[in-house]
Amino acid sequence: MTLEELLDVSLVSAVTGYERALESAPASVTILKASEWQVKGVHTLSEALRGVVGVQTSLLNGSNSERQPYIRGLAGSFGQQVKILIDGIAINRIHHGGSPSLDIPLLGFKRIEIIRSAGSATYGADAFAGIINLVSEPSGEKQQKLSGVIGSFDEARIGVSGAAIYTDFDIAYTLQYNQFGDDPNRIMKADLQTVLDSVFATNASRAPGKFDSSYDQISLNLKANWRDMSLSYYGLTGSFGFGAGVAEVLDPEGEGHHHTQIIDAKYQLDKLGLEDAHLNIWYQDKHSEFPFTIFPAGAVLPIGKDGNLDFANPTSVALFTDGYIGHPSNRSEIGQINLTQVINQFKDHQIRWQVGFEHHEHKPGESKNFGPGVLTGTETVVTGKLTNVTKTPDAFLPEKSRHIYFVSIQDNWLISEDWTLNLGARFDDYSDVGSTTNPRFGLVWQTTDKLSIKALSTKAFRAPSFYDLYAVNNPINLGNPELKPETITTHELNVAYELTENLHTDFTFYQYAAKELIEYSPKENMTGLHAKNLGSIDGEGFEWQLRWRPNAQLDVQANFSRVNNEDSLGNSLAGFSEKMATLSLNYKMASNINLNLFSQYYGKQNREVSDVRPSLEDYIWSSARVSYQFESEPIELSLTVNNLGDEKAHYPSASIAEDYPIKGRQTLLQLVYQF
Repeated sequence: MTLEELLDVSLVSAVTGYERALESAPASVTILKASEWQVKGVHTLSEALRGVVGVQTSLLNGSNSERQPYIRGLAGSFGQQVKILIDGIAINRIHHGGSPSLDIPLLGFKRIEIIRSAGSATYGADAFAGIINLVSEPSGEKQQKLSGVIGSFDEARIGVSGAAIYTDFDIAYTLQYNQFGDDPNRIMKADLQTVLDSVFATNASRAPGKFDSSYDQISLNLKANWRDMSLSYYGLTGSFGFGAGVAEVLDPEGEGHHHTQIIDAKYQLDKLGLEDAHLNIWYQDKHSEFPFTIFPAGAVLPIGKDGNLDFANPTSVALFTDGYIGHPSNRSEIGQINLTQVINQFKDHQIRWQVGFEHHEHKPGESKNFGPGVLTGTETVVTGKLTNVTKTPDAFLPEKSRHIYFVSIQDNWLISEDWTLNLGARFDDYSDVGSTTNPRFGLVWQTTDKLSIKALSTKAFRAPSFYDLYAVNNPINLGNPELKPETITTHELNVAYELTENLHTDFTFYQYAAKELIEYSPKENMTGLHAKNLGSIDGEGFEWQLRWRPNAQLDVQANFSRVNNEDSLGNSLAGFSEKMATLSLNYKMASNINLNLFSQYYGKQNREVSDVRPSLEDYIWSSARVSYQFESEPIELSLTVNNLGDEKAHYPSASIAEDYPIKGRQTLLQLVYQF
């Protein structure tokens, strides 16, 4: 297929809630198809996001092994400003709103949709900076496949996917096991405990020690269709290391656990008289446990009168013989029911409306050897005995619930052959933080067969999380039940041009203003930092993309992005690269041999205002993959090398002098058998 034909068949569903052609979608969208990430040797969502224009992943506060996505420089402290979906169902964590682990395995998904602008007009809260939607393969498109991967850093993956189709019933399945042991050369020479050791004349730090982003997990994806009804199940369970530690103190023996499952049922209502309408009910259950050793055995720490860590006004200095230990857990249940219809009866209008109800239930647990109900602030020696404070006033977060009513409508109006107008809005009413309405405007001008121009304007919000509202007895951050939602308004102009049928380019200019951002700051006569609607961010940027397919053997892609954003005090935001550029080349060397080369440039990363050290230097990350398809057997063998140049770059850290090292060079061998 020519590049023009490939672009014509690209579909996106996350923008408007139903599939439509990419070129007419009222948003800045990148579509990644399975074939595109497979030729790069990519296996997880975080790996697939590498190279997407305007998108970057970085460590979650630098404090553990999980990464969060930045879209145009926006993420939030836990990644809560980007909404992650699986087949249109949000999987963000409701206790703090943050993004889930990005190590989601990609076997069984057919495409990833990345919307680089606000999407609350369709998906409500948290679609603030953008949306990432993973779309599963339907049974009719699914290949019977067995895949296995082994490589350095103790990485191992094995998965099977397939489908069975009968007269009026079909089922698709994907089962996969993944293991990653981390780069043994990612050594932290010093951590925050190293600094405390120098202050209190102790020797408790576990540094030098390994940065532990290891994980192992099992995922299962099932989809069944019978007549007018469909049912799906998605489950992901596993364990993970704590990286540099929750307090930037190495916790090499700590291991967290997580479990997510989603059950989704959909019934088409055409036979009941509602054409192109469906009733959708889904339920999601999440459970996670974090057995942290926040500070190691032998640490000496200042304790306040509430029993928490307190450097400002301590009442005692205590030796923690077995460590400063906290074992929080989170159990969340979410349910939604919605009725959706797409009306196609009008000549020039395509109208989608939706009404629904969603309920959130959060049940935290906690055991610890510090804090209220455990210490009085007079102790000088504290053992490792834990006190269970679950469901007591001494827990870090009480049990909470909320419900949301919502209604949305949008009209895709074909004004003429050349002009299409998209108008939409969604109203959300929260039981705890009030109501909000978020509109979207999109105008698409197809000036010629080769040139199209989009003008877009959107408004979005992020509702305060349970953590933002109700966190108590926390040694660092405390909630505020008076918080209001964060808001953002985004304006974009996109110009796409087909220079030839095999050469496509586009430019996007954008500007956004975010207000009422939730920040944590000191409060008079109280310890810790308290949540307030204090922040604002003004941002602007530019994105350029090019794709060239000169012949059937060669495919070249390139992009460049630049973002400039500042807070209300004129300070540039930290944690991401303001400039990024990507070059990708895929070359079919022979009918059964394929070569893929990928390279991404990361510009310098700013530090927090309080950190006077120089910005992190720019670097280039590259990968290469060569694959061989056996002519006599349905078998593909491939070799992938990640971080080809073995770059010694870092993620920024506020407390660790040498920051967090990225993974070194890694080699992977993959075998895929289609049956």
